[in-house]
Amino acid sequence: MFLDSFLFAKDKDKLNAYVQSIFTPTERIMLAKRFAACILLCKGQDYRSVARILRMSLTTIGKMNFKIKYEGEGLMPIIEDTLRKQAKGVFWEELKDLLDLPSKSSLKSPDRLKRISTRRRKIETIKREF
Repeated sequence: MFLDSFLFAKDKDKLNAYVQSIFTPTERIMLAKRFAACILLCKGQDYRSVARILRMSLTTIGKMNFKIKYEGEGLMPIIEDTLRKQAKGVFWEELKDLLDLPSKSSLKSPDRLKRISTRRRKIETIKREF
């Protein structure tokens, strides 16, 4: 029933409200940190970097790495989907950047330069997430 209750929340807002209601702030932070540790480990970060970024113990990071390697049949599909979604976000933002071709009058337009700058910051943010 507990797992089904997550499926009943059809949209992100409903799920967020449910998670906010059922888990304490500390539990939500720890779940998010564990998931972020898994993402960072899958991206090739070493234990110490993950510990420093997330302020977690090396022991917890080691446990998460063990789960990924030996008990990850439920975890890996979610991590792969997350990484794929992140890569798609970067792809589409970079494509928008490529397709923002200037005309003669807009080559040095402040609006275009601002759009390009904002888009590049967004790409860097997406790449740095997790």
